[in-house]
Amino acid sequence: MAEPEAIGSEQLAIEMVERDAAYWSPQLSDAPVLNLPTDRLRPPVPGSDFAWRSLQIAKDLNDSLRWLSREEQVPLSASLLSSFYVLLLRYTSQEDMVIGCSSDRDANELGLRLDLSGDPPFRSLLSRVTAALAHGPFSFRRLGQELRAEPGPHNPIFQVSFSYRVSNPEAGSARALPQAKMVDLHLDVEEREEDVLLQLFYNAELFETQTVDRILGCLQTLLQGIVENPSQQLSSLPILSEAEKKQIVIEWNQTGCDYPRHKCLHQMVESQAETVPERVAVVCENHQLTYRELNDSANRLAHYLRHRGVGPNVRVGLCLDRSLDFAVATLAILKSGGACVPLDPNYPQERLAYILQDVQARVVVSGAGMLPKAGLDGIETLFLPAKSEVLSSQPRTNPDSGVIPQDVAYVIYTSGSTGKPRGVLLTHTGLVNYNT
Repeated sequence: MAEPEAIGSEQLAIEMVERDAAYWSPQLSDAPVLNLPTDRLRPPVPGSDFAWRSLQIAKDLNDSLRWLSREEQVPLSASLLSSFYVLLLRYTSQEDMVIGCSSDRDANELGLRLDLSGDPPFRSLLSRVTAALAHGPFSFRRLGQELRAEPGPHNPIFQVSFSYRVSNPEAGSARALPQAKMVDLHLDVEEREEDVLLQLFYNAELFETQTVDRILGCLQTLLQGIVENPSQQLSSLPILSEAEKKQIVIEWNQTGCDYPRHKCLHQMVESQAETVPERVAVVCENHQLTYRELNDSANRLAHYLRHRGVGPNVRVGLCLDRSLDFAVATLAILKSGGACVPLDPNYPQERLAYILQDVQARVVVSGAGMLPKAGLDGIETLFLPAKSEVLSSQPRTNPDSGVIPQDVAYVIYTSGSTGKPRGVLLTHTGLVNYNT
């Protein structure tokens, strides 16, 4: 027969487990999936191809982290786990997340769910993490059974995990990641006498090595920002180094380039038709046009438009489905000197009629059945390909419309704040700049 003291200890242990179960089960019953940006699509069946990258936190940063932890009266592990939460928040923009946690003192994994909404200061997050960790760890296997989690491509409770251990020189530094985890990332922290070693295990089916190195670099930058000012809000903490910020803010935004300011786009097409006439210029589904074919077809239509009174800045409607004819007609309008006014054939008839009247279009190039039946008074219509015989008699030479780069090339209509479409003018110079 068991001793009364032993029975009391067993009962206490059972009560503690039940207490922890009562705390964790509601917390994780609807655990959100952490959608990390990956380099490759997730396979339908999780694999076991894991690799890892390491980062050694230097002694000065390590000393600062220890000092901060002592000042906040929390273990170093809580400071590093809180930092990991911030990094994942910045990578995913998800404010509600679960991280699987374990330590060398307890083999059980704990799914720690935190709400990071409201952009709290880091010190506040540190308090939340410490308070949550005060509850005893609960068997992940038992939790999965209690929640009746269904198997799938994700770990049912968390997709990222964290472990912390104090250095054991006899055991060595490397630590194998249990393959049953089905996690995307696992951060293993080893506290050593002089520094801290971070090992980031990753699913090699999802991430490239350079991506994982970048994540570790961001974490190191984040830790430096935390020790410098732990009262900063989470959104203000840095994750990019000065070199990375310079690259993103300055170098990648140096998009200025020289372009032919004294030419129009159709003149550049004409040059291509002269130098590389047989090179493919336009492709639409299974059909294509060379630069010669495109230029010749556009020239015939442009000469016809010139005979219909189209010249510089004259508005010409274009209502066609996307096709080779659309490309030819657009180029022809520019060659004639006209300002192209694109019209979506799927627009309501009232909207099409309104735009054509508002822009005071002289001609509209379209296909059969695409234009409204009313509202086209004073506007000449040219239906393609019905005019193919007439156009075939037009010259193939480049027309001289007298258009200059400062003339209007396009009129784009937007919805407008009042609900009525409003036209925005684009010059030939702007069009060349956009397409260079």
